[in-house]
Amino acid sequence: MKVHPETVRKALHTAGLGAVEKEKKFLLSHANKRAIWTDKTNINRFNSDGRQWAWIRSGEQLQNHHVKLTVKHGGGSITLWSVITYAGVGWKCMINGNMDKALYKKILQDESEQTITFSIEKLGFRREQQVIFQQDNDPKHTSNLVKDYLQEQSYQVMEWPPQPPNFNPIENMSALLKRRLNE
Repeated sequence: MKVHPETVRKALHTAGLGAVEKEKKFLLSHANKRAIWTDKTNINRFNSDGRQWAWIRSGEQLQNHHVKLTVKHGGGSITLWSVITYAGVGWKCMINGNMDKALYKKILQDESEQTITFSIEKLGFRREQQVIFQQDNDPKHTSNLVKDYLQEQSYQVMEWPPQPPNFNPIENMSALLKRRLNE
């Protein structure tokens, strides 16, 4: 028996059923709930660092939407170091100047410890259960000073490829923040 797909859709709709897109749920094991994702991002207050292009027909004059608005000295930017966990967004830290290994260790001691404590309490796992710590392969992150600190804290550092695509979920949070600031 052949039935047209529209006939099936109408019958389902009449029966009170409607199509909904399946929600996406991140596949996590219990161990992955202990992961702490970190990243540093630079946010420009106005526009981007790169060139912007507009298309115009030959002989056509520039319109307002063809012009990039600027402010004196570029408008400035801020650098944030942030953390997310399964329990939610963690503490954020504004970085003034360049971050070196000593500043990074201080940020880990102050900001990430607060986030880890909060996450442990919210998720209900014990401190003795090993925290899985993610960071990229920036030289300051892989310095002996930072490695020693992470070992003292008994953190399991997640293996991270040298130049990975954006696997880190915190990159999505940074992109969303940048989009919202540019609205």
